[in-house]
Amino acid sequence: MKNIDLQIDENYGLMTDTIRHDLVVGDVTLQNQALILVSQKGEWKERPMVGCGIEDITNDEDADSWKREIREQLIREGMKVSGIKINEENIEIDADYENN
Repeated sequence: MKNIDLQIDENYGLMTDTIRHDLVVGDVTLQNQALILVSQKGEWKERPMVGCGIEDITNDEDADSWKREIREQLIREGMKVSGIKINEENIEIDADYENN
């Protein structure tokens, strides 16, 4: 399953179980969406076209172009996108891997 993988913490380090010190494996759908949003194109050596560079959205009035970019990136990742909403406060993404 593409949505099951190693999980990372808020500092992008591998998450470990505090008792057994094992790596944590689980659903990474939201994690992968967040990584795609914050990454700039070219940051991923093996996949240079991945990334939305969402930090550039500040003061940009064209929400439709951002929706298109996000949708395109998530589809390339193998997700089925049901909806994307962007407002002044947040971005809501309704997407999941197609195998779920």
